[in-house]
Amino acid sequence: MSEHKVIACPVCGLPLLASGKNWRCDNGHSYDEARQGYLNLLVAQHKKSKAPGDTMDMVDARQRLLDSQLYRPISDSLNQWILDWAMNKEAQPDNPLQIADVGCGEGYYTQRLQQMLEDYQQPHNLYGADISKDAVKRAAKRSPAIDWLVATGG
Repeated sequence: MSEHKVIACPVCGLPLLASGKNWRCDNGHSYDEARQGYLNLLVAQHKKSKAPGDTMDMVDARQRLLDSQLYRPISDSLNQWILDWAMNKEAQPDNPLQIADVGCGEGYYTQRLQQMLEDYQQPHNLYGADISKDAVKRAAKRSPAIDWLVATGG
């Protein structure tokens, strides 16, 4: 089992340990990855609606806008800042950067950051979390190298 210190059990707050496609905490709470490649940590008692977050129409519209590259300069600037910071941290394979994008939407910025960190051979674990299952399903198609989560940030 490998520990993902960024990911906590939504029921008890203990770290979740991954074993294949099953994640569990030391208290025995267990979560399975969906076949689409994401982990749903939004437990029913924490939902304020049946389908919280953006709808598929909203996700589609955002993806069309972001894929038009209109916001690429913002992404490039942010990624450069993170790369500069990461290179000063001297991440090592046994101590990778741990970065969570809370409110990742359909994954545009998260996937571009992941690609840049790979291009510059920066060891990292990257997590994308959003409350919208539709958005995270779409994000999971962008990169299987990112741990995608349906979850809240708190």
